[in-house]
Amino acid sequence: MSSVEHNQPDIVTSSDLYSKRLASESGQWFLDGQTRAILKYLAVWPKALVP
Repeated sequence: MSSVEHNQPDIVTSSDLYSKRLASESGQWFLDGQTRAILKYLAVWPKALVP
């Protein structure tokens, strides 16, 4: 992968079609798991702000 490819925005995963993949119960399960993991790692900075 070249640096040009690496720096491109993630157009595929920000599309409406891609987001529909997460609209099911199983998709919600994956998103919930990602949310829990992120919150776990952010917990070490209790006063941090995420804009």
